[in-house]
Amino acid sequence: MSTNNTTPAPSTQAARRITDRALNILFHDITDRIFLIIEEDRPLNRDYLSAVNAHGLNTMNKIIGEYIKDRLDLLNKRQSEKPKSKHILSYREHALRPME
Repeated sequence: MSTNNTTPAPSTQAARRITDRALNILFHDITDRIFLIIEEDRPLNRDYLSAVNAHGLNTMNKIIGEYIKDRLDLLNKRQSEKPKSKHILSYREHALRPME
């Protein structure tokens, strides 16, 4: 009985390391980036403001933040108090889950 438990080639390891670093840069402030996209896109912003009106600001922002983390399967990191988006006062930074 043989198992396919081989170590990836050095080039594959290097490519994965570089890509993971880049993805962590991309994802660390993904929540703020998503809210900026919502803010800058007229139809999205209209739908967001309508949902906030119907369900409340804190409720909508919490659900959106949690959904981003769950949808992308990210880990929670520190809280940031300096968002660029005007829709939020703070956001949780994220990181990739380690590969198994």
